Amino acid sequence: MVWGLVLLALYGNWQDKVELHHERQQGALEIAYQSTVNTFQLAAQAYLDEAVARPEVLDLMRVGQETSDAQAQAVVRGRLYRALWPTYQRLHDGELRELHLHTADGRSFLRFFAPEYYGDDLLTTRPLVRQVHQTRRPASGFETGRSLSGFRYVYPLFDGDEFLGSVEFSIPFRYVREMMDRLDQGHEFQLMLRRERVEERVPPGFLALYEPAPLHPGFVVEDAGLRLPDSPPPPSAEVLAISDKLGGMRGVRATIDAGAADVVPLDFAGQTWAAVLLPIHDPAGELVAYVVSFAPDPFSRMFRWDFIRAALVATLLLGAVLMLLLRVLHSREVLRGERAYQQAITDTMADGLYAQDKKGRLTFINPVGRDLLGYREEDVLGRRAHALFHQHDDDGLAGSGQCPLERRVAAGRYFEGEETFRRRDGSEIPVEVSSRPLYQGGHWAGSVTLFRDITERRRARARLKLAASVFTSANEGILITDPQARILMVNQAFTRITGYHQDEVEGRDPKLLASGRHGPEFFQELWRVLDEHDHWQGELWNRRKSGELYLQLITISAVRDESGRLINYVGLLSDITDMKAYQRKLEFLTHYDPLTELPNRVLLLDRLRKAMQLAQREQRRVCVAYVDLDDFKTINDVHGHRVGDQVLLELASRLSAARREGDTASRLSGDEFAMVFVNLGSVAECHRMAARVLDAVARPITIEGVALQTSASIGVAHYPQDEEVDAEQLLRQADQAMYQAKLQGKNRHHVFDVAGDRQLRDQHESLTRLELALARGEFVLHYQPKVNLRTREVVGAEALIRWQHPERGLLPPAAFLDDLNGQPLEVAVSRWVMARALEQVETWSEQGVHLPVSVNVPALHLQQADFVDQIRELLARHPGLPRNSLELEILESSALASLDHVSRVIQGCAALGVDFSLDDFGTGYASLSYLKRIPVRIVKIDRSFVRDMLEDADDLALLEGIVRLTQVFDLQLIAEGVETPEQGERLLELGCEQAQGYGIGRPMPAGSLLEWLSAWQRQGGTA
Repeated sequence: MVWGLVLLALYGNWQDKVELHHERQQGALEIAYQSTVNTFQLAAQAYLDEAVARPEVLDLMRVGQETSDAQAQAVVRGRLYRALWPTYQRLHDGELRELHLHTADGRSFLRFFAPEYYGDDLLTTRPLVRQVHQTRRPASGFETGRSLSGFRYVYPLFDGDEFLGSVEFSIPFRYVREMMDRLDQGHEFQLMLRRERVEERVPPGFLALYEPAPLHPGFVVEDAGLRLPDSPPPPSAEVLAISDKLGGMRGVRATIDAGAADVVPLDFAGQTWAAVLLPIHDPAGELVAYVVSFAPDPFSRMFRWDFIRAALVATLLLGAVLMLLLRVLHSREVLRGERAYQQAITDTMADGLYAQDKKGRLTFINPVGRDLLGYREEDVLGRRAHALFHQHDDDGLAGSGQCPLERRVAAGRYFEGEETFRRRDGSEIPVEVSSRPLYQGGHWAGSVTLFRDITERRRARARLKLAASVFTSANEGILITDPQARILMVNQAFTRITGYHQDEVEGRDPKLLASGRHGPEFFQELWRVLDEHDHWQGELWNRRKSGELYLQLITISAVRDESGRLINYVGLLSDITDMKAYQRKLEFLTHYDPLTELPNRVLLLDRLRKAMQLAQREQRRVCVAYVDLDDFKTINDVHGHRVGDQVLLELASRLSAARREGDTASRLSGDEFAMVFVNLGSVAECHRMAARVLDAVARPITIEGVALQTSASIGVAHYPQDEEVDAEQLLRQADQAMYQAKLQGKNRHHVFDVAGDRQLRDQHESLTRLELALARGEFVLHYQPKVNLRTREVVGAEALIRWQHPERGLLPPAAFLDDLNGQPLEVAVSRWVMARALEQVETWSEQGVHLPVSVNVPALHLQQADFVDQIRELLARHPGLPRNSLELEILESSALASLDHVSRVIQGCAALGVDFSLDDFGTGYASLSYLKRIPVRIVKIDRSFVRDMLEDADDLALLEGIVRLTQVFDLQLIAEGVETPEQGERLLELGCEQAQGYGIGRPMPAGSLLEWLSAWQRQGGTA
């Protein structure tokens, strides 16, 4: 250690010298560089004061920026060039290279080295110029140029307080290097530029002037080929070689990546060199370049040799001292080693160990013992072991005299056994204890006790006991073999399954169970999988001791020790013979009818799907016959279900006989069967196959001496069809056709009507859409006025439904009412029309217009038993409306369908103030007696009579008859379809005073009707 401390001190002294030397080298480079920059700055300041800041130059700068004329600016630029040309010559002859004038808005005004280039924006590309124009203060710094990089000096130009722009002086690195050479002779300098800044600033055509720097791939060297006049001279061969060596040093690259300064010593060509790295930053503080100084460094070599000599001398002196000390310490070390040996044994042994004096007090306990009991050494020494951690089965507090361990040792005897110790946290630990008495001078002086935690041993013992119990009582057979597959042990379940006992199979090969059903390739694959994965599971046929074959599910696992060596195979086997038989039965019931053993619906549909796919590919037909026995319930009721089942079995046999190869006969449920006929050439063949099935079913059946006659109704559907259908749909079509066959008289077949089914589906889709339209509020009412032709009074309006379809626009009633005819939805729509019409009447009434409204009532709604109650409920919602605000229009056919009911409805509504009118009168078949029995007050003449009455004498005669008839029965008469004034005048002549039609007013929204009323009144009408 002393030698190490001495070396460490010598090494620290060496490193302090080296570090101080490097600091001086780095400071010298910084001073040389900064002195050079400051020297040129003084020169630039002198040129500024002497030549550029003259009044005539400032005047030209102002005039050049005040005019926008390019020709005038060119003249000013020429005058400036001539005025400053002598100054530029002196600059150029000296070491300041560039003179560049900038406008107040940051654009190039005059470049002396390239006067033809001007006007470019410098504020976005030149940080130094941007800084001066923002702060209006001089600034300097290193910048990457478009052709050559260097140090820039930028000064603001003022004429009084007026800012005229700026002037820029710059020096290439060549002159910086030459100045530094003069200040710090014996050094060689090199400039490295940051590659990404060069690629940003330099035009693509100038990038060829730059080559990668040997020290770092992220930096480049400017004009290494010396193609430009201001390029610095090339480095020496030594510097080039040293640069290559430095480029391979990770520490150098890391320093440059961090942008830090550093001094790197290295040996080259028999001498020590120092490379000093100085980072150069632009005015924005970003790293843009490195100045690298190369020079021989004899001081570093001298410092290193000083350290080596001092270390050798210190080593020799310390070696002599150590030889003396070793002899003195050797004897002590031998004694200490013996004690440490004994201590190591006690500390590293896996068991706990403690020693007691003759009073039972602890004098020693090893680390394992402390860890097992949870005590620190200072917690136990001097305390009695019995009181501290001995535990007994009763209350744990027995005195030492009753402790078997303490009693035997005190008597001078050994003790070995299992005891329980108590940990510091109160938990108990089972231990195996071995205690011996200690003697000193022939007298008992105490004891030493060794104890071992046997928790895991007891757990293993319990696991073995459990495993033995599982092995003995498991329901699965267990077979254990050695690595050569010789049987070692089997359990009772194995004996129950195979019939073999332990002594009959021990030492034998499991092949004694082989059934002979599996070939050698089966067992080759079994062993291959077992060798690769240490596991195989599968089904295996074996033979019991009795010779009976059985199917077993067996899992074989390889058992390996910690090193991976195979030690056993364990097989778990279950007898699955009965389970497989039950599984086969379930699979049969999944696809077959249990009574007839014909395919069921599931299997039928599967085969039908495949037949349809084959027919599609081969351009053939498939026919499905849905067979339902006629009056089969009578056979069950009269003869019993046993006879009924016999009949079903016989019919199943006949249906199977009636099929061809590839056809399918199946039982669907109860007395329903289905047949699939494949590979048919035409629909006619479908009919022939159905007739064949009818004949097979119709033959008499004799069961237990009783002759029974059966027949069937058959529905037939064929494939392909015009529309795509699947197997489920085809079977449903056949089912529907079967019901049609029953309606036609049974014992016959009926072919499914595809066109009729499509019509029903279209109607269903239409009803669904109409129901949605009602729910969404897409229905609207338009109103057609009714007037008195003689007085021109508006006597009412008829509410007519329209459908405001979201895609098709406004639809008239003819586009959708036929689909509602006779459907329950028709009633819902009718009730909506009544409710909406009454709401509109109330709205008009609140606006000062009192106008009754008539509504068409369909027959289905009129025939409802609670029709009058519905009207009463609707009117109750509008208690402010006068009587006769609502009029209901019915057709002749509706009234005559249930004359008594309709009469009662009309009378009940009349009591509520609701009138009825007979619509489209004259187009039906009402006789005078029927008309007399229908208690209506109003009759509406159908538009078909009005339309041609002026040209058709028969229509005119019919109209005259209807007018006289209504006069005889004292009924009001309204003519529909009035389109011309001539028609209205002729109706008045006949005695019909009320009318409606396009000639009076078209059906219109409620709001438009009010506008129509205003126009009607202006023409002389009244409301």
